[in-house]
Amino acid sequence: MRKLDDITRQRLERAYLAAPETTQKVIVQRLAAEFDISISTIRRYAASGNWDAIREGKGSVVKAAVEQATAARPTLSEVVLNGALLRFDDLLIASIDALAQDVTELPSKSRESAATALAKLLELYRRYHPMTIDEAIDVILAIPGFDPQAFAQKLRERYQPRTEQS
Repeated sequence: MRKLDDITRQRLERAYLAAPETTQKVIVQRLAAEFDISISTIRRYAASGNWDAIREGKGSVVKAAVEQATAARPTLSEVVLNGALLRFDDLLIASIDALAQDVTELPSKSRESAATALAKLLELYRRYHPMTIDEAIDVILAIPGFDPQAFAQKLRERYQPRTEQS
């Protein structure tokens, strides 16, 4: 049996238990395509976890297990901190804001560390939120001594079709 990581197994179990289809065959075929997992792997996980009995809702303990397994849980973009559900984006932005405000009040050696951490947080933010064209234009326009004609010329030179360069 292909070993699934815990998050994938939990997502698979929730999807299996909450599936609107009535037959195991239809459920398994849809989930195999959705999760890119073989049908036999899904069937083995379903059998070992007794998912079909849980779906049928036999007994109050089983019903509780269904409710627990299908309850909304944080996604990979969410974290639980002190019992509160936070979106990863909100946490990242709050960290950037807090560090940016505190960096000027720190001793000089600590400022270097804080500046490095801030740079890494900003890099992480940009990895998940690439700059839009409008944001890039704003950054370019803020460059001291910016010359639109020189920029347009450099842009044409760099992105000229390869056939013209030969």
